[in-house]
Amino acid sequence: MLRLVDQVRTSDVDVVLIPAPNHLNALEFDAIMHISGIETACPRMSFDRWADLGAEA
Repeated sequence: MLRLVDQVRTSDVDVVLIPAPNHLNALEFDAIMHISGIETACPRMSFDRWADLGAEA
């Protein structure tokens, strides 16, 4: 079984929808937020993707 973060990466999605924040642990939240945003249904919350500050131009 693929981890959720691996499924998000291969699906190339902008936002992951989950029922509530407690459906993911802190490490899963962090891993997903490096590649996508997260939206929860109850309570209604939005977590934007982490900023990519890697390479400077």
